[in-house]
Amino acid sequence: MRDKSQIPGWAILVIALTIALIAVISIASLHQHADKSQQAELLLSRLKGQSYHLDTLEWQFGRKPDPKLLVEVQQVKSQIAQTFDELMLLDPGEERLKQLRKTQLEFETNMDEMFRLIMAGDFEKAEVFDIERVDPSFNTLSDMITNTSAIYSERAQQAEKKAGIGTTLVMIAAGTMVGFLILRFQKMQLRAKLMAVEQKALRKSEEQYRNLVELSPEAIGIQNEGKIAYINPAGAELFGAVNPGQLIGKNVMDFVHPDHRDIAREQIRQIVKDGKIIPPIEEKFIRLDGTVLNVEIAAAPITYHDKPCGQVIIRDITGRRKAEERLRLFRNLIDQSNDAIFVGDPETGRILDVNDKACTSLGYRREELLSMLVSDIETTLPDHVSWKEHVQEVKEKGYLILESRQRRKDGTILPVEINISYVSLGKNNYTLTVARDISERKRMEDALRDSENTYRTVFETTGTATVVIEEDTKISLANEEFEKLTGYSREKVEGKKSWTEFVVKEDLERMIKYHHGRRVDPKLAPSKYEFRLINRNGSIRDVFLTIAMIPGTKRSVASLLDITENKRSDDALKENEERYRRLVESSPDGIIVHNQREFIYFNIAAAKILGAANPEEFIGKRYVNLYTQTIVELSRIGSAWKKRRGCASDRRKMASTRWHACRCGGSGNSFYPQWQVGGALCCERHHRAQGV
Repeated sequence: MRDKSQIPGWAILVIALTIALIAVISIASLHQHADKSQQAELLLSRLKGQSYHLDTLEWQFGRKPDPKLLVEVQQVKSQIAQTFDELMLLDPGEERLKQLRKTQLEFETNMDEMFRLIMAGDFEKAEVFDIERVDPSFNTLSDMITNTSAIYSERAQQAEKKAGIGTTLVMIAAGTMVGFLILRFQKMQLRAKLMAVEQKALRKSEEQYRNLVELSPEAIGIQNEGKIAYINPAGAELFGAVNPGQLIGKNVMDFVHPDHRDIAREQIRQIVKDGKIIPPIEEKFIRLDGTVLNVEIAAAPITYHDKPCGQVIIRDITGRRKAEERLRLFRNLIDQSNDAIFVGDPETGRILDVNDKACTSLGYRREELLSMLVSDIETTLPDHVSWKEHVQEVKEKGYLILESRQRRKDGTILPVEINISYVSLGKNNYTLTVARDISERKRMEDALRDSENTYRTVFETTGTATVVIEEDTKISLANEEFEKLTGYSREKVEGKKSWTEFVVKEDLERMIKYHHGRRVDPKLAPSKYEFRLINRNGSIRDVFLTIAMIPGTKRSVASLLDITENKRSDDALKENEERYRRLVESSPDGIIVHNQREFIYFNIAAAKILGAANPEEFIGKRYVNLYTQTIVELSRIGSAWKKRRGCASDRRKMASTRWHACRCGGSGNSFYPQWQVGGALCCERHHRAQGV
């Protein structure tokens, strides 16, 4: 009789079958979970490749904007969206996938913004945006994909582990080899299926990646143990090789500049040994022909032919470096300019950029000026309305040149001449203002104005007729005295008449020669001379001319003194002198002129009185030898009193003495008075005077 406490075999079988069934169901669920995790891992691997593809397109577009690349970007975005749809269908409740999708969209948004800046022509801002926003978002996305893939891989391993435990339970519960074999067969079948799917996906991904690498315009290479294991056609072209095979197997260090080889060795070690990703860094490479390249490289660890290797993306930045150098040169040239330069926003009037001269001339730091409006420094533009009107005028005319006044930081006013232009770059508009300090020019203008007023006053009030003569003989300036001298108003003279119209024909040729010679060399013509001038009435005036060149010009200034009356007086004087000379020469009285030392003149009558045939016999002889002491005394008295009467006796050559009546009068200067002595024979009077 069977013990009732004993469990029947069918019950055990049912229990075993139930346990086996539960285990089978659990194993199936675990395998399904593992399958889902592995599929998710494959999709994430595909997503990572698509993201790298998108990053490569973004770099290519930054180097050479091409609308065709934007089309390819949209295609890759569509592929990424499809991959995410597959992931969400595979595991719809996973928050990590949602966060990953959010990060992917943020990366795409940043990339689109950078594309917009590049298309707008703002390359500098695009480059900054790429460094600050696009690259960090891509790195975050790449890290999230890697981490999520690792989580799904771990889940698949855990599911497989649990499935193994379940299989063991089935084997124990079922207790039969058939169940075990069936379960084992199913498991192997499932694994084979998963491996087939994985290999298919891997081959497809590998093919897509290879095509991407082969067709990439950027140089991409793989190094293994310091040797080049792979390089794409773009890399071969970069290094000057005919084909990639020419570089395979060569030492990597042969292409690294000596200055960067230590850095390159450390990077290879970090990639292979530590599995570290090397962010973009600038280095120098050497081509096969020995020329040096400026490049930017980014590297990451990779498994290639089952070996740990390093994949390197190389970008030629020679053009970019030259552009940066030109930009720095241009910036330095602007900062070294002697004129202040301002770049403004035509809409708001805000100052966007300034050079060093703008800072030093106004006394502000650059940061201070960039926080200000144009109206804060321009006294002629007190408000925003004035600025808008000003910009509109510049926009219509293209540019304006005008004088303005700028307010310095210390409150002083700086006079400037500004040249403002309206500049359009893509969709952006700017105002470009070049301000030149004209303080010195203003001071010189004021001084010139004062000097001009001074010389104008001198010119007008000099008291003589004065003119300024141009090289072509035109009179460009005349004063009031010239109007009086010629009878013409200055309106009819200045710029209209030549000085040759005022010169008599006989003097004209000589003065024209002086005019041209003076402009070759002032020493070739006299600076003072006389000529005859014809006035408006046809009257001829004698003029004394004083003329000189104006330094640094071909112009001359001439002063004309009317000496007509003086000339007439001189002629009358000469006529009187001639008449007097004839009177003296024909006088019956003897007339002698001496200077207290010697005789300087004898008329014919005086010579006859003294018994000489020719007056020249006495000229130059000392008069004391001829006169007695009495006449010497009389001469001294005459020198003191200037005029005196007396008697003197002359000794004739024959030693005979005759007495004459004399008249003495001074006619010289204070040092050497000359005396005229007129004598008539008067012996009787002399003897009576002496009581003889």
